[in-house]
Parts: sequence; structure tokens; C-alpha cells
Amino acid sequence: SGLVTIIVTKAFDIPIRKEDAATCVQVVYGEGSDHERTFCTGIVMDYPGCDALNPMFDCVFHVPITVAMMVDSGGKKAGDKNSITFKLIDGEGANGSRGRGELGKIMVTHETLRKACRRTVTKTSPIGNEGAKLEYMISLSGMLSEEEFVKGSTTPHGGQALKPTESLYGGMEVGEGVDIRVTAVRGRGFQVRERRFGRNDDVPDVYCKIRLKYFEQDSPWWKT
Repeated sequence: SGLVTIIVTKAFDIPIRKEDAATCVQVVYGEGSDHERTFCTGIVMDYPGCDALNPMFDCVFHVPITVAMMVDSGGKKAGDKNSITFKLIDGEGANGSRGRGELGKIMVTHETLRKACRRTVTKTSPIGNEGAKLEYMISLSGMLSEEEFVKGSTTPHGGQALKPTESLYGGMEVGEGVDIRVTAVRGRGFQVRERRFGRNDDVPDVYCKIRLKYFEQDSPWWKT
């Protein structure tokens, strides 16, 4: 089993008038398969404080992966049934303008994700044919191919390559077959100290410190 984490961060250069734009991103996992899952970000439209032409979505979706999802009815590998598709969609604008529907889409195959460094794809890619771009991240954790399992579990001399508490994905395992992955996405409400006499406002340096407490054991602190 495993987990696919999908983060939709931001779109750029929406090819629509600012007053008419009302975009969201639809994410489809395993399109056309029996285990198809569909998610959608919020809609960003023209509103004070929002950039409708460079909308910020900051949405995270999770898809649990099972062995059954990786094979077809004949027992063969079904990687083509586990792709991730991003669709940029324009709806009715804040001024009542008619939406244009799908503006473009991007597909990332399971094979591309499996072969990526640390099973993570982070990209800003063109979407559609009118200049728009989408920033996103996809991460696969907790799943190895048969070849990777053999390579990861033994050294060339036949010894153990990993300690029991080590993870191939950089986390700390807290039990048999359990790996925890934490993604800090966004924070709100931080206080900005205003300065006078034409000086720039004081924006605080903000970061997260994360620690795992498991029974009587504490992990090291992780800092973003």
C-alpha cells in the first residue's frame, strides 16, 4: 500500500479578462478506472485582495493506494490506470460573465512519478495553448517496485541496507510498515508591525517546527 499526495499551488497568466476570470483546478486520479477519484480546488475570481489572473489555490489532496489499484483484472500491471490529470477550468465570473469551461489539462503518469527523484514531481508546466501555467507537486510514498524492494533491502554483500527506523522517503517509521509524511502548506493571520516615516513594514520570519511523539519516544525536530 502507499499514498499519493497532490498539491495544487498556483496558476499563472490566465488568458481571460480579469473581470471575467473564475478559475479552479480539477484533479482526477486514475481517470477511466474503477478506482477513479476526483477533487477540485476552490474557485478564484476577481475580488479585492485576489489576483484572478494568477490565482493561488494552495490545496492538498491524498489518494490511498492499494495493491488492487496497481493491477488489472488479468493480474498485470495497470500503471496507465493510475495517472493524475490536472484540468484548469473557468466558470461564471463575478460579473456574471459566462465561463469558458476547460482551458487545458496536464497528465502525469504513474511511471513518471515512480521514476522521479524521491518519488516526487514538482513542476510549473504550461497548461492549454494560450500561455497559462500551473504549479503543482505530486509525491508517492510507501510503495516500492519489486526491483527496488530487493535493492533497498540488501547490500551487494547480502546485508541489511536500512536500519529498522529508517525510511526510503526521508521520514521516521514509528512501527512495522508505517511511515508518516507531513506537508506544511499555508499559514494565515500573522501580525505585521507597521513602521512610520516611510520605512517598510516589519514582516516577521515565520516557520514551522514539527516533532513526532510516539509513546515514550520523541523524534528530532524538523524545521521548514
